[in-house]
Amino acid sequence: IKLPPDIPHGAYDVAAIQRIAGNEVGRVTKRLIVVDHPFVANYRSGEVHKANCPWVSMMSGHNKRAYRDVELALKHGYNGCHTC
Repeated sequence: IKLPPDIPHGAYDVAAIQRIAGNEVGRVTKRLIVVDHPFVANYRSGEVHKANCPWVSMMSGHNKRAYRDVELALKHGYNGCHTC
């Protein structure tokens, strides 16, 4: 799922529905929260980055964790980035 860069902050529900012969037989719903966070942690590497660090764009979206403050990321076991 790609969101436009100018999307307003808020919560957005995205659903994928499976239908057979017109009947709904399955559904997966995800809630996406859109808000600016100044720090992004990489779950795989254990590093925390400033959101504008060049390494953030190279991360898999699956490994990204957003943080409002660096202290919380450090408390959760993430370590600083050597670049930012």
